[in-house]
Amino acid sequence: MKIHSSKLDTTQLVGGVYNISGGDVYWIASAEKKILSILGKDSLSLHIFDSDVSDINQVIGSLFSINFSNEPNVVIFRDNDFKWDIKAHTALLNLLKTEDFDNNILVLVNVELNAKENKLINIIDCSKQKPFEICNRANDFFENGIDRDALNLLIEYTNSDMARIEIESQKLMAFCEDKKVNIKDVENMVVEDSDLRIYNFVNSIIKGDNTTALKQLEKLQQRGERSSAMLAMIISQYRKVFYAALSNKSDMELASIFKIKEYAIKKARELKGLGVVRIKNTIEMLVNYEMLFKTGEMTEKMAFDCAISKLLAKEVK
Repeated sequence: MKIHSSKLDTTQLVGGVYNISGGDVYWIASAEKKILSILGKDSLSLHIFDSDVSDINQVIGSLFSINFSNEPNVVIFRDNDFKWDIKAHTALLNLLKTEDFDNNILVLVNVELNAKENKLINIIDCSKQKPFEICNRANDFFENGIDRDALNLLIEYTNSDMARIEIESQKLMAFCEDKKVNIKDVENMVVEDSDLRIYNFVNSIIKGDNTTALKQLEKLQQRGERSSAMLAMIISQYRKVFYAALSNKSDMELASIFKIKEYAIKKARELKGLGVVRIKNTIEMLVNYEMLFKTGEMTEKMAFDCAISKLLAKEVK
């Protein structure tokens, strides 16, 4: 079974192993809440492993431990520091081949599984949804309502991140008090995601739309972003484009390698219009200017301005 957290129902949670997979904190929390609702308050059948797990068999043992209630055992494993070696993967694979879980449930949180495990495990997808898919849920955050164009802008500014949309909705309601939220409220109160602005900047440069590119940079500068930070983000975005263009690996695999969100790789692959050689040369140019201010040969602002001028003039071939 593979199902998105937004569509998860407790009736679907039968005995077995589930992997909560994805980076949207809101949907992860939503999935865990639904899973915990299976049990009564303060249930002794709940076992949570957050840290200091040395052997995966500790976790598996809890799954089949004896309890004196009619409730199933629910085991949640979210130890991000646990080392998944061959022994641990073998133990998990053997568990997945078990036919009788007796309604007991093991929940893994964002564990990177191999192909054999992925075929046998139930996946609860907690990745970002597309804007049109989250409109209704996001709209419910606003007790006094929100205009549709304002909601669309909020979703765009937050990169469709439901956790951030929920936080921003609380700020907007406090600001607007008893009135309906409009687009001006969103423009005034919500800070657009920096990574999204950098993505839009690079995308505009590639398309040759210098006017839009400069508007993106201006908004970042108005927020007080340092020139060095913006240059580092631009270099990072070009590197994502470069590796996404070269690699045959999936979005998830590349995101894991570079320790970034899968969404960032997906967005990088959407950028079209530059050859691999030109991307590589652009990265080298940008890194060179970064080194010039780090070594003191240029001021931070001068190095940044020179790099941006070369991008806008398309001097890199």
